[in-house]
Amino acid sequence: MKPALIYYKENVFSQLDYFQNIRLATSGHTVDERFYLTFNDLSESYNKEGITAIFIMNTLSDNAIELQGLQMAHYIRIITRGEGVGKLPIFLIGSENITELLRLSDYSSILQTPAVELLPYSKEKVKNVIDNIHTYKHLENYEAYLKKTHIPQPNNYLSHHSITSEWSLYQWSKCLNIKSAIENHIERNLYYRYITSQHPESDDKVTIDYPPYPSESEPEKKRILIIDDEADKGWGELYKALFSHYSCIEVNTLKGFDYASDTKETLLQKVKETILEKAFEPYHLVLLDIRLLQDDFNKKTDFSSFDVINMLQTLNKGIQIIIVTASNKAWNLQYTLNKNVFAYITKESIFDKSCSKEKLEELLKQSVNAISKSHFLQKVAENEKKILDRLDDKTSTISVPIRKKMLDNIREQIEIAWIMLTNYRFDERYLRYAYLSYYQILELFAEPSPDMYIKIKNKKDIYCEDINGNDINCSEKLKMIYDKTWKGNLIQQTQGTHKEKELELTPYARIGSWMFARTTNRHFMTLLELNSTRNNNTHGGSSTSNIDLEKRLLKMMALIIDFMDNA
Repeated sequence: MKPALIYYKENVFSQLDYFQNIRLATSGHTVDERFYLTFNDLSESYNKEGITAIFIMNTLSDNAIELQGLQMAHYIRIITRGEGVGKLPIFLIGSENITELLRLSDYSSILQTPAVELLPYSKEKVKNVIDNIHTYKHLENYEAYLKKTHIPQPNNYLSHHSITSEWSLYQWSKCLNIKSAIENHIERNLYYRYITSQHPESDDKVTIDYPPYPSESEPEKKRILIIDDEADKGWGELYKALFSHYSCIEVNTLKGFDYASDTKETLLQKVKETILEKAFEPYHLVLLDIRLLQDDFNKKTDFSSFDVINMLQTLNKGIQIIIVTASNKAWNLQYTLNKNVFAYITKESIFDKSCSKEKLEELLKQSVNAISKSHFLQKVAENEKKILDRLDDKTSTISVPIRKKMLDNIREQIEIAWIMLTNYRFDERYLRYAYLSYYQILELFAEPSPDMYIKIKNKKDIYCEDINGNDINCSEKLKMIYDKTWKGNLIQQTQGTHKEKELELTPYARIGSWMFARTTNRHFMTLLELNSTRNNNTHGGSSTSNIDLEKRLLKMMALIIDFMDNA
């Protein structure tokens, strides 16, 4: 067996036959990736031919002052936790003396650990060590190495929240039993391995309790979009594994965008294109990181993700958004909650007392809840836009005289209804409040007014003026349908200003009159169903399931749109 020599460029030592030569890998994009690939070559030699010791050139890059050989030595110790090839004695070769190395390199602590020697750049000295290699001790205690070791934090590591992101990725992948698919993304990172070695992981098996999806049998795929600058560093794979439990959920990552170099404008355009790409296969949920672009890591607020939130809500505010981030800053949480994001999930810190299982189950619970409401809320948002567009249209053909006060009231009810629906995730009663707000819009159209041209004749007949100015008797048609579905009167008595009884149409009779006289579609049956639902949810009566109430609210919005189009 021979010792191994890790080197970067050919030198006097690599030309000797003393060593099994292992040249530093150059295909990795980062120093850690090159170390990882080189370590794999070292391990392969150790397992196949056997190795007696490890010799490493101090200089492993074009910049001699980097002294990456010291980093490589740490890497071997830490990635193996001092086992196997990581137990072998390590010899560092270079022209620098120990005083110079201590001054030049933050990784020089390796020289103070057991089973590590510094050798001068001398063939004779190196040959002498090899001839007496059996006299050099192996690393006997990994803890003794750790006690004397300090690995410096990479530049921007804290501001990029890298340790939190990597720790969460590692711990969550363990919970999902996909550690082998994820570990290559993170375990090659020297600083991450150093930190985690100081916080031993638990070997306890974890079983994730998956919340049931309420409509698993629905044919429509529920689509999740991942917008995260680390999606290709393991997070995309983790999310796909997390939601693979549900056959109806499809997970996609944002494609065709380089988070490291592209601009915010390009990001927003790519998000827009992705959302609109398949309108018939909408995204129901977006899992969004806070810091996406390099510029975000120099800020405390006003991140590119905030612009993404605004973009998504402009496209369709019913698309649900959950923030999944390493940032636990209160002002970020407050901003996103003010924007009505569905939930804010913080990634698990290495110092966090909470359990990975709890974090994952909270993310699952919130995601399933968001997806289950997203289709309904997107339909509400689409219908709301149609109603508002018609109100904004100054050349509208609606013959109902929409006065400014009525217009303002309608807008107010729409705004109230949406606020109620954003709180629907906290309390089911808010869905009923939203329903009542939209029913009030129907009633606003039928407010008693001299301008409405609805008359009661002979104390029993209801007439409404059509678009040509002709009075149409609506009584028989109204009562024919009304008596089949509801017992009561279309005309009621109210107390007049002079304490005399006055006749007044019920709201649904007023609306129905307008429908019969001024539209081609007859929606009075729908109106009666909606009115019945309104009474049950306001005054008691048979309860309506959330699913049915959602359907009826959408039906009511469609009725309002049709009424405005055809009146």
